[in-house]
Amino acid sequence: MGTLLSVFGYVNVGTPPSTVVDTRPQYVVREYSSLVVATVRSTQRSAAFRILASYIGVFGKPQNVAPDAAADGDNARSAPPMAMAAPVLTASSAPPMAMTAPVLTESCAGAAATAEGPLTMTFVLPLQSLAEAPIPTNESVEIQLLPRREMAVRTFSGTVDNSMAQREEKALRDDLASDELWVPVDSGSATLARYNAPFTIPLLRKNEIMIEVERNRIRTPREGGGVVGSDRVAYAATRSLMRALEWRLPQRALALLR
Repeated sequence: MGTLLSVFGYVNVGTPPSTVVDTRPQYVVREYSSLVVATVRSTQRSAAFRILASYIGVFGKPQNVAPDAAADGDNARSAPPMAMAAPVLTASSAPPMAMTAPVLTESCAGAAATAEGPLTMTFVLPLQSLAEAPIPTNESVEIQLLPRREMAVRTFSGTVDNSMAQREEKALRDDLASDELWVPVDSGSATLARYNAPFTIPLLRKNEIMIEVERNRIRTPREGGGVVGSDRVAYAATRSLMRALEWRLPQRALALLR
């Protein structure tokens, strides 16, 4: 039944918990807790996917060693197969981009990750700590802990190609620049999240562009044209300086300052 529902956009894999910390007209900002992930660097997305899928046991016996077995010197016993989780992350080292749920693709210099070329693909593991992660038997698999992050997220549908990914990333960056409330942590890094199976109806597919951000400490939200937060301090200091100088500056100069 799950597979049938997937055709119509149902996501039948786990997703990492997140909290929405801000909602804007064209995007939201989510906070993700730290994640245990398995990562592979490759020149082909399909090859990277097969290696990671083999690590968690999608195609049969998992290509790993259970943590407790390794401690006992038993390198033949693997951990039980792990369920696919969304998102799966893919990062490219060229100006390309990312895939999510269940696969994420992250780029170091733009959004559109190509099918071939240097990239990094990451599976999110349903684990709480690095100590729980099975030890890969394939040396190309790396186990890492991603730190807590805040991500600006723009959601869209359809079958994603490079041009669509680039267009959606540009739209998100334009929205961030216009709002000035959140700023990218790394101006060149973006992630494309794909949540659905390949056979899902394109119109019903859920995709997301994600950019790691931090709150802009210089500019804060304004309501009705007012000044709030850190801007209020700068505004008050400027007005005080203008009043102090008012008796000695000509009116035209004061008008320019205002």
